[in-house]
Amino acid sequence: MAKKPISLGMTITFATAVFNRHLDQPSVEKFWKKMLSKEKIMTPEEFDIHWDEIFKVITGEKKKVGKAEVDKTS
Repeated sequence: MAKKPISLGMTITFATAVFNRHLDQPSVEKFWKKMLSKEKIMTPEEFDIHWDEIFKVITGEKKKVGKAEVDKTS
């Protein structure tokens, strides 16, 4: 927006704020409740696998777990 680079955390914070503002509208809240009630929700394990894939695409790295080394992909 200000033509400055932003971090992944800043992007997620901004997207969350926009989404929360969007949900403040009653008609939108009803729509999302209806849509989410039909969707298959991922388990925490499935979400971790999915997020690791997204993280790797965005950063080119594998997420650190404990004291594990970061694996850069080229």
